[in-house]
Amino acid sequence: MKINSYPLNPGCVNPSLFSVLIFAFLLFVTPGFCRGMVIPNSSVHEFITETGRLFQNDLATDSIYIYGTRYDGGIKGNGYIYKIKTDGSGYEIIYYFEDPSNGYNPVGALRLFGAELYGMTIFGGTEDQGVIFRIKTDGSDFQKILDFNGTNGALPYCSIIIQDSVIYGLSQQGGSESKGLVFKLNINGSGFASLLDFNGTNGWSPAGSLAIAGTRLYGVTVRGGANDQGVIFKIETDGGNYQNLHDFDGTSGAQPFSGMTIVGASLCGTTGQGGSSSSGVLFRIDTAGSNFEVLNHFGVSEGSNPEGTLVRLDSSLYGMTVNGGYADGIIYKLDLDGSDFQTLWRFDKVNGRNPIGSLMLIDTMFYGIAHGGEFNYGTLFRIGTDGNNFEKLKDFTAT
Repeated sequence: MKINSYPLNPGCVNPSLFSVLIFAFLLFVTPGFCRGMVIPNSSVHEFITETGRLFQNDLATDSIYIYGTRYDGGIKGNGYIYKIKTDGSGYEIIYYFEDPSNGYNPVGALRLFGAELYGMTIFGGTEDQGVIFRIKTDGSDFQKILDFNGTNGALPYCSIIIQDSVIYGLSQQGGSESKGLVFKLNINGSGFASLLDFNGTNGWSPAGSLAIAGTRLYGVTVRGGANDQGVIFKIETDGGNYQNLHDFDGTSGAQPFSGMTIVGASLCGTTGQGGSSSSGVLFRIDTAGSNFEVLNHFGVSEGSNPEGTLVRLDSSLYGMTVNGGYADGIIYKLDLDGSDFQTLWRFDKVNGRNPIGSLMLIDTMFYGIAHGGEFNYGTLFRIGTDGNNFEKLKDFTAT
């Protein structure tokens, strides 16, 4: 039986709890299979790579606590929200996703706005297509503010951003063409509007999170465009003036799984595939769509399959790769002009492996999440911006 190599189609797939648990097992317990193994001409490999790479449970912080989600685990295996102090103490699960009507299997980034956290789940809600939720940082007052229903999005393997009390987000599926959309709504759940429905030509299956500057939103899609390798796009916050800034073609990268970072008048990001070694690239492009440039081709020594939104610090960019680097993924640094690539940390099976999502900067320390660890359910770590003082703060368990 041939497995479709494109992201799941909510019109023909109704995942059961058993299938969700099996997928979660493959994703979190055996990341070497899900992410690292290369099987030539295998649609199974393509399916797992494209879907699995979209599970980026990025962190949020108020500088005292770090807040995060787990896709799986907890009381019913539906995931949970946790908090932990920046020194690794005070770990607490503040919410279990037990009731499917409130959503389950959270993905993407948590966003802190005031004293509340906002996020999304890929399943659950009234139509089992996922929800947007909010919850106070002490774990009280959980509220579902949107049910995805297909028309307004479905199975959103993406993240939201918040500006001026408005949520902007991406749904990897759903919309008028079932190829995903860009949306906005107020933080109280009112005023939902679809800003852009993807149709293949203008992109297909958006990923990561949007970047915002003034009234302009910037993002990427995993598929679609002239070469079906993904696009970079921009659009106004009112839905006007859509522009395709770049069509990926393999040589310039392919299948960008993560959002971009705005650096002055440029956008910097990564692709999970493509480039000289087919292991992904780090690119820069003007916000107007000109001067596209590959700053780094990933490979064996430089790590492979970069993931997560880049972090800018002074004149350098920082990020992680899922694989490669003569290790189980790396943390790297690259100057903004593409020079002086440095490997700051190589992951192993003790301190974590195959990092996922984005680094988060607090003072002089980066925080992030990786697979592996003592119980093989993942780790939360921190490391100095100079690559020193790596510390594993938390080994996650099944519960």
